[in-house]
Amino acid sequence: MTTQAVAWAMDQSVPGTAGRVLIALSNRADHTNGFVHFDAPTIAREACIGVPSLWRYLGALERNGFISKDDRKTQDGDKREYWLALDRDPSIPWAWSAHDIPDSGETESVSAPVDTPAPRGFDRASQDAARKLNQAQARQPGDAFPVIEGSKAFRAWSGYLRARGQIVPYVRKMIVNGKECRGFEMPSLFPPGGEESAA
Repeated sequence: MTTQAVAWAMDQSVPGTAGRVLIALSNRADHTNGFVHFDAPTIAREACIGVPSLWRYLGALERNGFISKDDRKTQDGDKREYWLALDRDPSIPWAWSAHDIPDSGETESVSAPVDTPAPRGFDRASQDAARKLNQAQARQPGDAFPVIEGSKAFRAWSGYLRARGQIVPYVRKMIVNGKECRGFEMPSLFPPGGEESAA
């Protein structure tokens, strides 16, 4: 949970259920680059809607510029990645498209926009860098090594990237040798410099 991202979402002029979906997304987002650790059933549950309805609200949020989406191919199949537009211009009004008006009777009326700054630490460059890193990893899944959370390799890669001001990849669930674990994939097990990079 990122309190700064949730606070940003609560200040946005988004009506009813769409607003709850935005808050649920923000609850699973990194406030420094806007990346959402997306899990459809969890987000739908937090927004008090069903998973089929979630896709409609995600589409409305995307069309209104609150989120953006990347589709990527992974070893596990297709995957959606969502990013919060934490620097969205608040003067742009909310608008449903004709086929997106919910059956619940929600209308386009929302409160007046609030000029809420992006969470501290967010900038578009950090989001672009994180997206490029994720896309590069997705293009070469066969050449990637699993770096498991808590391992020497994990500490080495994290320290190596941070020392160079680069984005550390997001930690996700992985299957390694038939066991579920958490980590990320990199082009080698250890960064240049080997285990010493962990220091």
